[in-house]
Amino acid sequence: MSNRGARLSPSYVQSLNLIDVEFTGTDEKEKAVRAAWRELLDLFQNFKTTPNAPEKSDELNAVLLAAMGKSLGYDFDKVHLKKGAYYPEFSQNIESEQHALRKRVLELLDGSGTRKLPIAMFEQRFPDLTDKPPNSTTDDGVGENKV
Repeated sequence: MSNRGARLSPSYVQSLNLIDVEFTGTDEKEKAVRAAWRELLDLFQNFKTTPNAPEKSDELNAVLLAAMGKSLGYDFDKVHLKKGAYYPEFSQNIESEQHALRKRVLELLDGSGTRKLPIAMFEQRFPDLTDKPPNSTTDDGVGENKV
């Protein structure tokens, strides 16, 4: 429940993977938890090919959390389970930006030419930096060093 708003967080994923360990009983409530988890896991494994997968994921996640709550003596409604979590927009933005950045770097490094890094060479047209003072000209036109 504490991470239901951040379903990509490692602790949430770890919690999902512990369901088969924590809900091992033979009573109907724990069987319902494992059945809901199997259905959600099946969706995750076929996410890319399932139409409306994000919406289905939200629904199946709520079903799973409701079954877990019922098994543990809580009565949560699905609307609360779907929309009752707080996850700051800032955190969502960071996740999205990090994902986009990783994706573009991988495209750059994969060698397929999908993404290219433009590189340009510039001529240096500046005088070399030295520790000697520059030469200057006096009123009579003869150069001398000024310090």
